Amino acid sequence: DIIFTAPHLGRLAERRDGYRPLAQTGYSIVVVVLARNDGPILKLTDLKGRSLAVGSRLSMSYQMVDRALADHKLSIGQDVRFVSTANFSNILEALVRKEADAGATGTLLWDNAPSEKHNVLREIWRSQTVPGFLLLAHPRVGATALKRLEQALIDFGGTSAGKVYFEKTQQIDFRPVSAATMKSIDPYTAFLGKP
Repeated sequence: DIIFTAPHLGRLAERRDGYRPLAQTGYSIVVVVLARNDGPILKLTDLKGRSLAVGSRLSMSYQMVDRALADHKLSIGQDVRFVSTANFSNILEALVRKEADAGATGTLLWDNAPSEKHNVLREIWRSQTVPGFLLLAHPRVGATALKRLEQALIDFGGTSAGKVYFEKTQQIDFRPVSAATMKSIDPYTAFLGKP
């Protein structure tokens, strides 16, 4: 009935399955590509013929980096070898252990990484900001419940439980989501329609 998901998957749920956007997180997604300080990679084009650790192919991070590489006529899986990791935390470890030449992850993980990671790695690219996570509900929930849910989400940050939740998750708050925001996610959903 209710989903909390990455923006591109939320947009798919809205367009394909009729889910109604209720709120977005105040946290916005920014992706960084990192490389070792002692390595030769200084910019995205240096990734040609090298390896890149990044989350699942379905992740927003993957989509954002793949689009940025395409701007330089490079593609993950063709010009840049894809290194799959079980989770985003493993991306930093893959770089430290030299299991990948570069890695892509969100700034939330990178900014909170321990100093020993920052001493070994450097940022070579940073994405533009895209909307954060989305909360959507299926129309079967009913119009009255949808309105109440939307308001409850927006008000959640003012509650004691909300304050604890947002402090722990660093999602900042839940805020209204506009049609323009949803449309801005479209470039990252195109791959979802491909076989």
